[in-house]
Amino acid sequence: MTNRLGIITIGQAPRVDMVPEMRTLLPDHIEVIEKGAIDDFSSEDLLTLAPKEGDITLVSRLKNGEAVTVSERAILPLLQEKISLLEEMGTTTTIIACTGTFPPFKSKHPLLYPDRVLTHFVSGILPHGKLGIIVPLPEQIAAMREKWERPNLQLAFTAASPYDKGTDFEYAGRVLQEQGVDVIVLDCMGYSVSMKERVKNVVNVPVILSRSVVARAAAEMVS
Repeated sequence: MTNRLGIITIGQAPRVDMVPEMRTLLPDHIEVIEKGAIDDFSSEDLLTLAPKEGDITLVSRLKNGEAVTVSERAILPLLQEKISLLEEMGTTTTIIACTGTFPPFKSKHPLLYPDRVLTHFVSGILPHGKLGIIVPLPEQIAAMREKWERPNLQLAFTAASPYDKGTDFEYAGRVLQEQGVDVIVLDCMGYSVSMKERVKNVVNVPVILSRSVVARAAAEMVS
């Protein structure tokens, strides 16, 4: 029987900017099925998902390549719908392709939460020291600080959008390097291998790419 891996983006599928890179880290025999939480949304519909004061802001990508910001609160029921749909389509494992912090969803089969995979992975390689974290938007830093905060770990943040062609990743790397970080994490599934390389070229510490860590974890689940 063919193992089917579901990938749900909080934006719109297909994620041509993300899934092909992840696919290279997965076994060849795995069938990948993509769904987006807002696949069927019009421009007018998207306005209903905009973050309000006090909401946690998430950022993703539309089919046309544009970035979209949504409220975590508003996106949760849409993600649950897509999880159920993918399981009806025969997926045996599903990735929630966002590094935001989510409550448990209902599912018959394993769900892979990138934020949990990523934070535990980093804890294993940096139990103490200073962690540099790159996030897409400045307004996400407060929520990400809460996510990463733990004893014996200092945090340094900067923002660099993976969805803006003009983003200066070299500058983001230098900002964190100057603060004396021991490891840098690109904390969004939208960051690519080429973006990681741009950061890595200007720093002398390890740079962790979220999508690579998550894809390798998924490969263990489905192989």
